[in-house]
Amino acid sequence: MEREKRVIKSHPPREVIDRIRRELSAPDYPYKSIGLPENPTAEEKFKYEICQTIARYKRENDLTEEELENKIGANSQYTHYILYGWIQQLDLRQLLSYLEKISWPWQIRIITEVERRKAINV
Repeated sequence: MEREKRVIKSHPPREVIDRIRRELSAPDYPYKSIGLPENPTAEEKFKYEICQTIARYKRENDLTEEELENKIGANSQYTHYILYGWIQQLDLRQLLSYLEKISWPWQIRIITEVERRKAINV
């Protein structure tokens, strides 16, 4: 029986890795999710959850960004902000109107501090 040859893959040179790391870490890199700030307000949390819901809808329905734009009626820049969670650039009322257009199940739930602590300690 002939033994299979093992393919040894090497890592890219350190310079390439460093260049990629710098590019991805740049504050103006357009394709990174920002997420919530430290100690977010209720509005920021709500906007973030709407963005996550719309992004999940896109992913689970295998839509392109353009198809999502057409579905919700947003321009490409606003859609980009939604998909990458750039909530500071987004308007809550506009996000709600987009959420209504996708006919996707969603709910608002207010959790008290006591409930949050219980959930963490479970």
